[in-house]
Amino acid sequence: GTPIQGANSASYTTGNLTLEDNNTYYYCVITQNYGGKTETITTDVAKLEVAEKVKVVTNPQAQSRIEGTSVTFESVATGGGTLTYQWYKNTTNSNTGGTLIEHATAPNYTIDSTTVSMSGTYYYCEITQEYRGQTAVVKTNPAMLTVVSKVTITKNPTAVSSIAGKGSVSFSVTASGAGTLSYQWYYKTSSSGAGILISGATGSTYTINAGNLSIDLSGRYYYCVVTQKYGAQTQTQTSTSALLTLIQPATITSQPQNITVTEGKEATFSVTVNGLGNLSYQWYKTTENSSSGGEAISNATSSSYTIKSASTDMNGTYYYCIVTQKYGTPNQVSHEVTSEVAQLTIGTKVSVSGPTSVNTIENTKDVTFTVKATGEGTFKYQWYKNTSNSNTGGTIISGATNATYTISAGNVTTSLNNTYYYCVVTQTYGSSTKTATSGTAQLTVIAGVTIKTQPTAQSVYESKPASFTVEVNGGGTITYQWYSNSSNSTSGGSPISGATNAKYTISSTTSSLNGKYYYCIITQKYGSPTTATATVTTTPVKLTVTTTTITANPTSITVYMGGANGTVTLGGTNAGTFSISQQPNSTYATASISGNKITITGKSAGSTTLKAKEANGDKEITIQ
Repeated sequence: GTPIQGANSASYTTGNLTLEDNNTYYYCVITQNYGGKTETITTDVAKLEVAEKVKVVTNPQAQSRIEGTSVTFESVATGGGTLTYQWYKNTTNSNTGGTLIEHATAPNYTIDSTTVSMSGTYYYCEITQEYRGQTAVVKTNPAMLTVVSKVTITKNPTAVSSIAGKGSVSFSVTASGAGTLSYQWYYKTSSSGAGILISGATGSTYTINAGNLSIDLSGRYYYCVVTQKYGAQTQTQTSTSALLTLIQPATITSQPQNITVTEGKEATFSVTVNGLGNLSYQWYKTTENSSSGGEAISNATSSSYTIKSASTDMNGTYYYCIVTQKYGTPNQVSHEVTSEVAQLTIGTKVSVSGPTSVNTIENTKDVTFTVKATGEGTFKYQWYKNTSNSNTGGTIISGATNATYTISAGNVTTSLNNTYYYCVVTQTYGSSTKTATSGTAQLTVIAGVTIKTQPTAQSVYESKPASFTVEVNGGGTITYQWYSNSSNSTSGGSPISGATNAKYTISSTTSSLNGKYYYCIITQKYGSPTTATATVTTTPVKLTVTTTTITANPTSITVYMGGANGTVTLGGTNAGTFSISQQPNSTYATASISGNKITITGKSAGSTTLKAKEANGDKEITIQ
């Protein structure tokens, strides 16, 4: 061996060992000097094993993490013997004074889930080397842990509803977190379906423009995945899903129609709209055939607009409606749809003149009532009768549906007297109907003339008067016309001039009238506006005329003054009694009659006449 300089005592202490000293053998030669003698003895060899002193090869590095993620601090140490590890944490950048972390006894220390409260903490490891009863301790450098908050979605997208194709819709998320945040939107066709990535939708707000807002998108759920990048760390957060609800734009399924009505009638324009949401209506009027530029009609804000009483100044006006559909959350969208125009045509309302009251004689002629309706459109008629002078509450007359109502003569009886008639005229013009009621017309029916007392047959003496009399019942104007006939008949007779009274008298009958028949036609005239005529004819009655004759014997006589009397004898046929109808001039004679004898007494010279008369026929004869 190589002597060790200065190693000459019973023990040998090495200097600082190095790995080069490993496996070096040492022994000692002991030299004894006694009495001049030198004795040496050599010890056994002793092997020196030198282990590598522990040293830190790799220190833990500072780490940055997003909360909730794991972090591992690593240390690498070399050295002989047994190495043990103990990790510490410290609030300062120092590898002394730290707090021992229980169970952190491995070369690496892992925190499974970091928290923000750990940010700024320093971690280091103390490594203990044990070798053949010797220990050595080395500490790593401290390494700081920085923990930032993980991304959080502070505002999720909310459900959106809108009208398809009308306006844009947007879904938004609000996220907070350190590092860089990126966004990716997805949609699902059902709440539990798989998400489908929307290409290019990488902002915090995803907007669907109106042009792409088709109805087939309704019912989709939209959500966003927010990715946080911090250092080499990434973490994602998914928003809740938000439903998109779309409705179809409102459409007009039934347009307002042109209306033709009479003045004073209602006119209603209406639209039928197919659409959801809040629908509002505004009607407009215009003089042009156009659905723009019209004048808004006050309070005309429902699906129909009614004009209560159309007036002629509205004739030719056009009407249309603008329907506004409002729908949507969080922003309400409006959609307007305009109807077609519809024209209002106003016709003159019906007016009725007539009927005229009628006065007539029963069963003489038809009675006709007539009304005249003026106005536009078509007319229907219905007649009524009433017991009072009123054009309401009457009884409908079946089948009386013309402008003229006629009661045939056979049905015109006094039972209808003082009945009132009126007509209700219904006007149809376009889609409207209107009624007008005429005034009343009174029907006055009087009984036809009747013969109360018939004339009777007459038997008279020639030259005597004969009278025929008829007595009648009946109103109106009664006229009479007597006829004579050679036969017992009321036809073929000859009217008797001037015989126009109820009584016809022949002042002096003649034998030529014997056997004649007489009758009277009574004419009754009554009525307005035309006159009704009724006639009745008496039964014919016979006139019997008895002829009388008178004779005087002599017809000329001479008597003497104061002398003997003269006598005239009267005779004749059917004469009856005789009388002196004209005395002679009393200057010349006097006369007396007894029976059929006339005695004449003369008084003075002279000529005179007397007349004798028979009683039946009143015939006279002159005696000279």
